[in-house]
Amino acid sequence: MIVVTVELHSAITGDVSQIGKVTLINDGTGTHEIGNYDVIVEVTEEVTESVKTYTGRVEGFQRLKYNALDLLYQALEVYPDPLNK
Repeated sequence: MIVVTVELHSAITGDVSQIGKVTLINDGTGTHEIGNYDVIVEVTEEVTESVKTYTGRVEGFQRLKYNALDLLYQALEVYPDPLNK
């Protein structure tokens, strides 16, 4: 499992707030070369502090050809594009 946490570090108060998290879970159905992953993206809404969750999948990821950041990039596609609502 890969977990990427996004934090906001306040320059004024020094407080640290988690504002997002991406969890990538290898579902075990792939091979040594190809991976299939369940994706959970959690985003904390700034005003209400409620957490919105988006789920999806990355299938057929070529893990010997690409790295973990490439996987993260594909995983973030489950999050709706806020500029194209």
